[in-house]
This record gives sequence, structure tokens and C-alpha cells, in this order.
Amino acid sequence: MTRHKLVDMATQVEVAQEFNYRVASRMEAGRDAIKEVSMAKNFACQVCDKVVYDAVQLHGGYGCAREYLVERLYRDSRILSEAVNFSLLAGVALVVGGVYWTNRPR
Repeated sequence: MTRHKLVDMATQVEVAQEFNYRVASRMEAGRDAIKEVSMAKNFACQVCDKVVYDAVQLHGGYGCAREYLVERLYRDSRILSEAVNFSLLAGVALVVGGVYWTNRPR
């Protein structure tokens, strides 16, 4: 069961990363990608939340201990989700791949 969970987590991360790369190449080509950026950002944050939550669950009680990396990742994912929600309101586009921020005027 743990192996299947790890495979599902890795698959979700790879899909989110490939989607972000595709959106980034679209932007580099000079094509309009406002909708795709929002979709990629939302999907990547959902994947991040789910994967980190699952990692905490796999670690059991150690997932909440500050001595372990997974605890910090969980905290950071919550902060990232809030920052992305704020950026949706502020009109800031986030492309995760090398964490690239841009504020493109419409």
C-alpha cells in the first residue's frame, strides 16, 4: 500500500511539473497563456497540498515533529497555498518550475 501511495504521489508531482513546463514554453513563444497559467498554478498547489499531506500521514506521528523535513514542507505548503490564493486576487501569475513570478499587464 505504501508503494502505491508513493507512486501516486510521484505521478501527481510529475504531471504538475510537466503542465507548468508546457505553460512556460507557451509564454516564451509569446502566446497568451493567462488561462493556462491560472490552471497550472491552481493544479500545482492542489497537488502540493495533497502530496505533502499524504507524506505527513505516511510518517505518522513523526510528520508533526519539527526534527523532520516533512513537518516544514507541510507548513510551507500551507503558506504557498495562501500566497497563491492571494496572487489570484492580485493578478500575479506564478509558474512553478523554477519559481518564476511575473506580473503581466493585460
